[in-house]
Amino acid sequence: MTRRRIVTRFLLPVVALAGMGVSSSLAADSPGEPKTIYPNPNTSSFCKKEKTLCRTDNTTLTYFRGTSLSSAARTRVDNMMNKVHSDTIFSVRMESPAVTTGSSETDFIFKRDAARMPKESTVGLALCDDPIENTVRCDQTYLYFRDADPSRPLICHESGHGVGLTHGEDSYDTISNGEDLLACMQDPQSEAAGYPFWGGHNKKWIAYIY
Repeated sequence: MTRRRIVTRFLLPVVALAGMGVSSSLAADSPGEPKTIYPNPNTSSFCKKEKTLCRTDNTTLTYFRGTSLSSAARTRVDNMMNKVHSDTIFSVRMESPAVTTGSSETDFIFKRDAARMPKESTVGLALCDDPIENTVRCDQTYLYFRDADPSRPLICHESGHGVGLTHGEDSYDTISNGEDLLACMQDPQSEAAGYPFWGGHNKKWIAYIY
């Protein structure tokens, strides 16, 4: 998990933003500020390959966890995804082996790959491998970890990015990365240690967006 600061904010034409469901104010029936999910006016760009700001393509969520992760970590992944299935609108199932081509790819692939970490302080990273062109959605996301034994909060955090949840600095309006309402989406990891799931505010935004 690392801070994903956006140095330059791209201002898209109003028509493009409307097509992405982004506006400068939140709808009256929304869960309210801050909008802690992608897209929003602070994250205005389409999903791109190997970018961190994307969201999965629908509410049917398949996942695979490889043997590069420890047995204990694979159990944590299963527990996390079972929680996603029982506590959110996502319908989750595990796939093995992973499907990496075609029209029905496995949505989340959890694996250890230290080489993917952009700097020494990064312990986890969610990257879109197969963006759906000119949308905010991703058909397949890799959730990478520096170590083979990631913690439950870290698995929660990177899974949250996979469904589009943001850090506080990328929410709308911007809030502190350590705000309690972010739950396991707090950054750095030490601030998320006591939060094994996404929290009520984030779950409301997931239900609203999807």
